[in-house]
Amino acid sequence: RPIHPTPVVGVVGVLDDASLAVGAAFRKEGDVVLLAGDGPCAIDGSAYQRVVDGTTAGRIPEPDLAGERRLHEFLAAAAERRLLRSVHDVADGGVAIAIAESAILGEIGVDAPSPGEPFAEGDGRAVISASAEHVAELEALAGELPLRRIGTVGGEEIAVAAASIRLDAATELYENAIPKALGEDPA
Repeated sequence: RPIHPTPVVGVVGVLDDASLAVGAAFRKEGDVVLLAGDGPCAIDGSAYQRVVDGTTAGRIPEPDLAGERRLHEFLAAAAERRLLRSVHDVADGGVAIAIAESAILGEIGVDAPSPGEPFAEGDGRAVISASAEHVAELEALAGELPLRRIGTVGGEEIAVAAASIRLDAATELYENAIPKALGEDPA
């Protein structure tokens, strides 16, 4: 069947100090989960819209390039100061999916009761985790960039807003999604 137009941008860069690389996986129980940035987001054209009502319609938000630049400058500065434990861009599925993927990759649960619009998609946002002792420094570094606490790393569940799933069940669903879509037996 036809696919929707999908622009792809590839970016290559050089990281002079590989120890500054920050992965997407949550890493430590008790870390604070924050949402950095406030790029425009909507349910229109989202994965949520496709799943809930079977359509892909509406207008996706116009990107805020200045906001995107502020977010990336903040993330680079925070990484250079070694203030971040994890960073995950908010993309398909919105904040809820970014949180779930970080939990699955880190093999550690999360409780995020205040994610905002959990399934809205758009640019200019990232889910980050950091030790509680670094949050004040991150807030000062963020300056005008919105930085909001949305949860805490830990436990055996992925809890986002009013929904929750056991980490092991979410991991199984995540890892077997492609084989299942291809009609293969994941066992």
